[in-house]
Amino acid sequence: MQPTPNMSHSQESKEATFMYELEHHAQQLTWDCGLSCICMLLPSDGANDLQNNMNVICAEEYQNQSTWTIDLCYILKHFSINHKFCTKTIGVDQTFVSENFYSNTLRMNEDRVNKRFQTAASAGITIENVVLELNILLNHLELHGPAIVLINGSIINCSDCISLGDYLETCINSFFKRKQSYSGHYIVLSGFDREKQLIYFKDPSVRKELCWISFSDFDKARHSYGTDDDIILIYGEYKQGKIVK
Repeated sequence: MQPTPNMSHSQESKEATFMYELEHHAQQLTWDCGLSCICMLLPSDGANDLQNNMNVICAEEYQNQSTWTIDLCYILKHFSINHKFCTKTIGVDQTFVSENFYSNTLRMNEDRVNKRFQTAASAGITIENVVLELNILLNHLELHGPAIVLINGSIINCSDCISLGDYLETCINSFFKRKQSYSGHYIVLSGFDREKQLIYFKDPSVRKELCWISFSDFDKARHSYGTDDDIILIYGEYKQGKIVK
């Protein structure tokens, strides 16, 4: 099934809780979280192919050690995974160069990334210039498939994994209104609990099989300056399971 631009906006989900069973893949390097997220969406042979042949399948990204969301779309297309890329910025936001996370890589990747946006339609990649509301995202999870989300890794913590030190640091930063630095990170959304207002996700940076976070904290992380509100909606048949914590 090919995604259509407004498919996820036109239907409503009904379940209070929902979950996909996805095999967890931990990232092997400092920059391959997005590729590890794709591995979670592939059958085992496809995941092995991507992990063993990164330097061929994503040669430019491998050389630059920098993967942008549009790059993930081309890799998903390589593996014939139907998807739609939702973002508030078409192309590279040049103001991000002021962020430490982007300062060393933005100029190096700008031309390449912009060209990939320009050729996306001819490559069969659907991009929608939109910021998704949370309920629309939950609707998609139940009706169509998982999602890859770019978040600020500096401000997202699994509610089960967070340490006392992390919690105290968050409280102190909030009290003094300190701005936490941006650190781009990709996760896979695999489920939700509307009654408890929790998002369930797979985080390639940890060994834990399943993580969860409140709706409000998730929204802060995905709307953080630097993410461009990038979300890749996946359309496909994935095994459904129960939420077990």
